[in-house]
Amino acid sequence: MNVEVADEIEKLASLRERGIISKRGHDYARSLLTSGKSIKISEEIEKLYVLLCNKTVDQKEFEKTVSSLIYAGKMEERNGKTRTAADKHNNAYRASKGSKYLRDLTIIALIAAFGFGFPIFAENSSSACDAAEKRAISIMAEKGTDTGTVAFSNLAGSLSSGRIFETVVRSKYPNIPPALSCAYAYWNLLLNPDEFLRHLTR
Repeated sequence: MNVEVADEIEKLASLRERGIISKRGHDYARSLLTSGKSIKISEEIEKLYVLLCNKTVDQKEFEKTVSSLIYAGKMEERNGKTRTAADKHNNAYRASKGSKYLRDLTIIALIAAFGFGFPIFAENSSSACDAAEKRAISIMAEKGTDTGTVAFSNLAGSLSSGRIFETVVRSKYPNIPPALSCAYAYWNLLLNPDEFLRHLTR
């Protein structure tokens, strides 16, 4: 224990003997000093006591100020714990939000993969346009009574790899990438074939 700490402990003991500070306050301040904390509050308390004796401050204000001097370290520690708890809460919230974002992104990616992948797999095709073309030809082979429908079926059947169908969707949806348009067309042909074929061949 260094000289400064020992001197502060002695001054706090004197304050306690004179009844200026409470036993609880004295013991707490002494425990801080013996644990290695550097505090110097005895002189400030002496000055406050002089003000109390001169009736510059009242008893209530004196006790409040002395208490704040003694327990300042404890309040800082408590505030630090509060901040730590708040930081942990914020970090957990950000992690939860990030996890939700990642989950939503994964779901979207799976839906997109299914939307593009299923047509290719189901029609044994090389692309979404090829799959949509095969689906259109298959439907029109069964229901090709309309003149426009039969003409489109014959023309598409004479080529391969979905190039004709890609040309059709490019003209129908010029601002949408062909791969996306073909996937959209495939699902419409699968779910609402007659109406969508009429739309394509108009």
